[in-house]
Amino acid sequence: MTDITVKKTSLGREIYIKGHAGDGVQKEGSVVCAAISTLAQTLAQNLFDYEDEGEVDIIGVSLKSGDAYFNYVTDNEDVNKVVDGICKGFYLVSDSFPERVAFDII
Repeated sequence: MTDITVKKTSLGREIYIKGHAGDGVQKEGSVVCAAISTLAQTLAQNLFDYEDEGEVDIIGVSLKSGDAYFNYVTDNEDVNKVVDGICKGFYLVSDSFPERVAFDII
């Protein structure tokens, strides 16, 4: 099971992704893990690009197998909209595979 938690503030987001959606046996779990990994890598790259443009201050980004973390601050609402769009992808995966992914916004 993968747990995804998004903490929203007016100045940014803090996102935690923990666990594996796959059990190593079923193909469905591997596909779900691949979808989450792709979204997480896209989120990380967007944050790095926005940091290069001076639009965000990254507090932390970490991508490890079964464990990802993102934390940033910004006063640019467009950045938050892009991040929220990627988080919608996490939600859609959890909605399609609720037995493999839990998604929560705080």
